[in-house]
Amino acid sequence: MGRYDGCAICMKTCPVQRYGMKPVMEHYVATGEVLGKGTHNLEGYTLKDKGYFGPKEKPHFDKGFFDIPRGKEEDWLFEKFKERMAKEGAPPDGEAADFANVVKEAIDKSHSKVGQVEPQQ
Repeated sequence: MGRYDGCAICMKTCPVQRYGMKPVMEHYVATGEVLGKGTHNLEGYTLKDKGYFGPKEKPHFDKGFFDIPRGKEEDWLFEKFKERMAKEGAPPDGEAADFANVVKEAIDKSHSKVGQVEPQQ
């Protein structure tokens, strides 16, 4: 859900986050119901590129949305490059050089992580 600005639907639709613990508990004791349940005020939210969803409405995500890359960024880039080569053949020289630069940037970035301990020689 990081694609959706951190998502946070759970916090957006949490009555305690919206109204505070005391009003939510007082309402529950008095009525036996969750404050705001079923209302646009509590259960309405917007997802970038998906639109607005109200009570009982849910976004739909295709299967590909959940294909999350695993491993290091440079490994993932190389796998995607291999898949493309299998389908389309070798890329033009300029494109191959651009790809090499992207992989080099990913490697440099992974080697410059804050707090990373360098191996002892």
